Amino acid sequence: MPRGTGGLRKRLELGEETKILVHVGRFGPEKNLEFLFRSVAKALVRRPALVFYVAGEGTLCDPLKKLTRQLGMAERVYFEGKLSPLELSNVYADGDLFVFASKTETQGLVVLEAMAAGMPVVAVDAPGVRDMVEDGLEGFLTPEN
Repeated sequence: MPRGTGGLRKRLELGEETKILVHVGRFGPEKNLEFLFRSVAKALVRRPALVFYVAGEGTLCDPLKKLTRQLGMAERVYFEGKLSPLELSNVYADGDLFVFASKTETQGLVVLEAMAAGMPVVAVDAPGVRDMVEDGLEGFLTPEN
């Protein structure tokens, strides 16, 4: 599917100037999601035309929703549950940047899916993702800070 044709931007009623950060995956403790959400909160303060789209399910869903309210970013975070393959390809087609913070993934398939759709990736530099993302080419690897 060509970039920008997935319908996510239209469904969320976002203009072309708005950039969409995307994270897809299970909401589990090993995914380092609190760190990711706190990092995204800082980016949202600096970039008014930025939103965060999160798809998945798991034990941390409610705590993460609470964290978005505590961080003052709830109006700019879109939570969705588990997506069908077609819905997922639509998200990858419309997202501007895939963000990933897990330090324990050995096969971050969502990272590969995002890259296959042409979406650049920003990820915590860790084993597994380091084997998939060449820093500065398909995206950026960053320390956990």
